[in-house]
Amino acid sequence: MPGKRPFGQSLVYIYDNGQQKASAPLRFPAMNEPFISCCIGSAGQRTTTPPPSQIPDPPFSSPITPHRTSFGGILSSASWGGTTEKSKLITKLISAGTQDSEWGCPTSLEGQLGSVIIFYEALQPPQVKALYLAGPNCLSPWKFQESDMADLPGNVLLHYTAKACKNSICLDLSTNCLHGRLTGNKVVNWDIKDIINCIGGLNVLFPLLEQISHICEGQIPEGVNERTVSELLTPVEGDRVVSTPTKTSESRLERSLVATFILIVKHLIQRHPINQDNLIHSHGVATLGALLQKVPNTLMDVNVLMAIQLLIEQVSLEKNTQLLQQMYQYLLFDFRIWNRGDFPFRIGHIQYLSTIIKDSRRVFRKKYGVQFLLDSLRIYYGTDCKYSELSLDDIRTMRTSLYGLIKYFLCKGGTHEEIQSIMGYIAAINEEEQLFGILDILFSLLRTSPTRGQLFLLLFEPGNADILYALLLNQKYSDRLREIIFKVMEQMLKCTNVYERSKQRIRLREVGYSGLGLLLNDGPINTSLIKNLTNQIINTDTAVNFKDLLSVVFISHRTYINVRVVICRKILQILQSQPDAAHQISQQVGWQDTLVRLFLKANFENGNTLHKHNRAVLMKDNDKNISAEDIKRNFDEKTDDEKMDSFALADVHSDPWSLEDRHSLDSNTPLFQEDSSVGELSFKPENQEEFWHNPSHLSLDLSGIDSCELSDSGSQMPDSLPSTPSPVESTKSFSVQPDKESSIANDMGFSDDFSLPESQERCEEEILQLLTSILNYVMCKGLEKSDDDTWIERGQVFAALTKSGTSSELLRPSDEIKLILLQKMLEWAVAENREAKTNPVTAENAFRLMLIIQDFLQSEGLANSNTWTEKLLEDMMLLFDSLSVWYSESPVWVKLSQIQIQLLLGFIGKGNLQVCAMASAKLNTLLQTKVIENQEEACYILGKLEHVLSQSIKEQTEIYSFLIPLVRTLVSKIYELLFMNLHLPSLPFTNGSSSFFEDFQEYCSSNEWQVYIEKYIIPYMKQYETHTFYDDHENMALYWKNCYEALMVNMHKRDREGGESKLKFQEFFVEPFNRKARQENLRYNNMLKQLSGQQLAILRRWKSIQVYLTCERGPWAERKQNPIHWKLANVENYSRMRLKLVPNYNFKTHEEASALRDNLGVQHSQPSSDSLLLEVVKQVKVSDMEEDKLDLSEEEITARVNMYVYVPERI
Repeated sequence: MPGKRPFGQSLVYIYDNGQQKASAPLRFPAMNEPFISCCIGSAGQRTTTPPPSQIPDPPFSSPITPHRTSFGGILSSASWGGTTEKSKLITKLISAGTQDSEWGCPTSLEGQLGSVIIFYEALQPPQVKALYLAGPNCLSPWKFQESDMADLPGNVLLHYTAKACKNSICLDLSTNCLHGRLTGNKVVNWDIKDIINCIGGLNVLFPLLEQISHICEGQIPEGVNERTVSELLTPVEGDRVVSTPTKTSESRLERSLVATFILIVKHLIQRHPINQDNLIHSHGVATLGALLQKVPNTLMDVNVLMAIQLLIEQVSLEKNTQLLQQMYQYLLFDFRIWNRGDFPFRIGHIQYLSTIIKDSRRVFRKKYGVQFLLDSLRIYYGTDCKYSELSLDDIRTMRTSLYGLIKYFLCKGGTHEEIQSIMGYIAAINEEEQLFGILDILFSLLRTSPTRGQLFLLLFEPGNADILYALLLNQKYSDRLREIIFKVMEQMLKCTNVYERSKQRIRLREVGYSGLGLLLNDGPINTSLIKNLTNQIINTDTAVNFKDLLSVVFISHRTYINVRVVICRKILQILQSQPDAAHQISQQVGWQDTLVRLFLKANFENGNTLHKHNRAVLMKDNDKNISAEDIKRNFDEKTDDEKMDSFALADVHSDPWSLEDRHSLDSNTPLFQEDSSVGELSFKPENQEEFWHNPSHLSLDLSGIDSCELSDSGSQMPDSLPSTPSPVESTKSFSVQPDKESSIANDMGFSDDFSLPESQERCEEEILQLLTSILNYVMCKGLEKSDDDTWIERGQVFAALTKSGTSSELLRPSDEIKLILLQKMLEWAVAENREAKTNPVTAENAFRLMLIIQDFLQSEGLANSNTWTEKLLEDMMLLFDSLSVWYSESPVWVKLSQIQIQLLLGFIGKGNLQVCAMASAKLNTLLQTKVIENQEEACYILGKLEHVLSQSIKEQTEIYSFLIPLVRTLVSKIYELLFMNLHLPSLPFTNGSSSFFEDFQEYCSSNEWQVYIEKYIIPYMKQYETHTFYDDHENMALYWKNCYEALMVNMHKRDREGGESKLKFQEFFVEPFNRKARQENLRYNNMLKQLSGQQLAILRRWKSIQVYLTCERGPWAERKQNPIHWKLANVENYSRMRLKLVPNYNFKTHEEASALRDNLGVQHSQPSSDSLLLEVVKQVKVSDMEEDKLDLSEEEITARVNMYVYVPERI
């Protein structure tokens, strides 16, 4: 830098790598005159040394070194890097003309000299830094538009560079044209980015990656450390050097050999379009991806992922779209590369995918969208893959991440092709975890997606969401999957963006639920399926479809009893809340047998299943307020298996099924918020933790057995529970008032101290009361007419009970069930026939009911005395009193009176003391007001009473005391009618005698009384029974026959409709599901074949390049060439002559074949270890690569290699 003042001092600055290293004052002449000559780096002319007297003293001096040093020694690296003060200590000033004596004779610089530029003015430090960053190979360093470089072109005096030298002439690149003469040797340094194309392009580097692939993690040479690798990757190009943070991050990546190789490729294509085009046309990216797939898992780590990321970012900056697409296809989105290594490596790859996809969603959606991600899930995280390297939790995390990408693509609207891809994936995949994952994505999108309206429209198309019903037929899936399927269905049925007619297919209107039930006939029916089907029918429609509901009830008899209890409670509540529900049920074909089937005792494969898995009964009402936080905490403490087992018990306090909080869609919400007394598990309040640590086993294990199969087996359950006492001792009466009916449905809490058999017994008792209430409700309110057809419909209920009782085992004997049902029907009739409400229809129904009760007691009551209950007697008398008012002047009353007397005599004769007392008192009152004019009737009454009286006297029971007033009244009425004064002269007086009680008891044992009864009374009694009740008995037998025939006809119609529904279900859902599965599997297999073919083509292309690279003059030629064998090429000329030879890589001497041909036999010699090793190597090489490359002719190899090699034009 020249001085600013006339006598000022100039300064010289020394820069190294853009950093100032030294500075010193320098006396320099003024630059006013033009240059005559200038020597740069050469010795030039010798300077004349003046006499010592003419040499001025230096202004200051530094310590004299004891030896002579060169200029380079002064500026050695050991003395650089200090401050300006330190530089003064090493600066030596000498007088002009004494340089030869100080430094020796001048010689030219030894070494290489780069570009030389001389400026008119001294440079500023920023300008020096900019020139350094431009690099040594940059011909025009001021072409960049920085402000510091703007003034440099005008200040250039001369500019020499080695690339502008020819024939010892250095052209001046400045505008001054001060050309120079080169006295040394010219050395031109070419950029490695250009030179690499002279030896085969970037493909020449790929054998390095293959060598790395053969190095295990523990076999990395010690010499290949971080420093060595960083030296290999030092930037040599003339472009800008990478900034410090990126360079630091790359230095960390260089610890991985694979990452180092990728970084080399990155630097070689950086700002070099020729290399980029070479990489594209030589399919170098595909080759790189194929070779990365062969790298051992131990070498694939996060550093490789980061290196790939830097490579792709560099290509993005280059804006080479074609190369970037190849990077995406063969590197980033090829899961064969990333499906190896540890979990951080894999999850980091997916996170990087998420980042770039979210930045350019539209770019990746078509090629790497939903279908691509689903295929990746199926290939790399399906059941066919081995998960030895990752844990199950890591696999779930990987799946969740990929599902998150799918959700991202669909959150802003899905397309028809994407929905078809999802449905095909669901149909083809058979793994529950993957099915649950994709269905959970759909469910989440249907709830929260801003564009879910479009998604609804796509899913409502035929063949999309409706085929999910086919998944319910697969019995290997758990309740967790069924829950999510029905959640998706529920969300679709809640949708308001489509017309109701579009929902009919999801609601199975054209098909019906009976077909689904028939297809499930061979498998167990579990709680989840019944619960969700019932809730779907009830919750998702404004009006309940009772045909569908009864179809679900039809298959519910093969579930546990607590499930049937819940169904009965729901049906009963529907009957109470909807006025026309009973009529709707009565219009369904075969409803009698469908409901009666719930009385069947399920014949499970293991009768102790309920006992093994249910350790206690459900909690009372005061134990149902468990907080959701406590439930979640207990649930989180469980293992994965226990969570799966108790999945459905997460909200036990809000749903009686398995108890997930499901909000209904209409006004029927209170219908399903019942107490949870019918769930499969319960716990005691003092030990609530036991509830969580016992598996729930909601997937019930039962065999679907038809009633006919049960009758054929003829055997009961080996673990069936003992019969319970008669229901009349513990049941509550059914009343017409809704509040009493609700109390029956709501009073379902079990005692805490009940053991399992008692809780099972309590469930049986509960379902007995609920189901008989439902049947009574339908028969009395749903069938309100009184004609013969209506009563045949009612009678089919009893016919179904009789049929089921004879062919299968019921929860209770059929006569007990009939008794409870008749009692409730009798209560209904009493309430309907009060004086203010009596009408011809109700009176006729009451009369027919009395005929059925009469037939029931006179047939089944003879064998079971428990059917003659006090409650039945009371209600019968109330009904007779009501009918007496209505039929008082009608011939029907005569019949009713006969029935009344017959039934009262029957109640008296059944031995129950309390019942006998009530019946005797009622008959006594009736006889006091009745006029008896028929001798046969009088004999009938007297004969029946005498039979009971004689048994009481014989057994000495208290019944005799109840019968004496009745006998006295009867004898006084028929004394003259039966001529007792003639036949019984010794009969005690009945008119007020105080000793009649003892006298008549003694008289009953007399011969006179017994002969009278046997010869006169008994014959007339039998004659009266024949004339009066025989026709009624025949009529009732015919009635039951008609009921049974009608029942069988309705069952046949129902089964036929079920068969048609089954065929439609298969046609609409099962066949499309299977067809979609076949189509998806075909597409999937074709995709796999394409990937395999693509991989094979890439390897074949790489092996052909290897042939060129390892040939005799190739860059990777082996030092010891193997002998080359030749064979005729397959190419023929017009004369069918093969005139060319091609290398034969599968050459074999065929010595063994020749020996066998010449009958010399095969010489078996003991092979040496070297020969064995050589043979193994040959086999490996042949099996690995020869079969593909050997079919290539010499012309093909040459043609292919010419595609990949780019040789730049030499200057």
